[in-house]
Amino acid sequence: MDGMDFDFQEKGLCVLFKSEKAEQSMRHEAELAARLNVEAEILDPAQLSKLSPGVSFDVRGGLYYPGDAHISPSRFVASLHRHLESLGVTVLSGTQVNGLETSGGRITRLLTSRGSVEADEYILAAGSWSPGLVRSLGVNLPVQAGKGYSVTVERPEHTPTVPFILTEARVAITPFVDGLRFAGTMELAGLDLSINRRRVEAILQAVPRYLPDVDTSRAWSAEVWAGLRPCSPDGMPYIGRFKRWSNLIAATGHAMIGMTMATATGKLAMEVALGRTPSHNLSLVSPERFS
Repeated sequence: MDGMDFDFQEKGLCVLFKSEKAEQSMRHEAELAARLNVEAEILDPAQLSKLSPGVSFDVRGGLYYPGDAHISPSRFVASLHRHLESLGVTVLSGTQVNGLETSGGRITRLLTSRGSVEADEYILAAGSWSPGLVRSLGVNLPVQAGKGYSVTVERPEHTPTVPFILTEARVAITPFVDGLRFAGTMELAGLDLSINRRRVEAILQAVPRYLPDVDTSRAWSAEVWAGLRPCSPDGMPYIGRFKRWSNLIAATGHAMIGMTMATATGKLAMEVALGRTPSHNLSLVSPERFS
């Protein structure tokens, strides 16, 4: 979109592995990707060095997806906010939803910390907080908050040029224009954003086992960010209209790939809201499939 800048880099994604078992799994994944016409290739350490010059590797190899891309999430949200306001959309930042009023099987208004809000359609896209917002409606939406941690530092000398996932360690390394991010873990602790330093230390200790030259020293004293991923029991998101509440649409439960699935989810939610036939069958992502 014009005027939006969020550090979009289409440089691919590489999944590094150290063990024979992980290599077998990655080779199987590459075969599955080929069947789906998704480009993927196994790279040996020499090929990895060409992919990301200046970085040494202590791995058996990596599974590279050249068609992948990454962005800066914070810059994207800020840029999207500005873009929406330029289109006349009202964004109520820092506003808490305290309750819902209903009548005749429809939501009539939201009760918020800044007064009531009325609309024709309501889209539930509150991530891990989604179940709590609709519990008073008698809606059972199984979502478990999966906490993850990240630390972002200024770009060190030996910075990868593409994002890497360290398979066995469950750690992701993402290069940005002005920084390098280390992230990982999946901690099931409810709506708890407290920081477990042992988990953060495990992330940072894993990096040199795969990338010996990548300097993590600044990360040990950097600010740690924690976020909650909305996870459903079957790993699928919730997209679609609720039968009991005719103007409530779900668009939540995307776990760790919310940004990846955002555009498709937005399109599907729009189609549902406008009464169009969805461009994809929504039965597998029905918000009432566990009811």
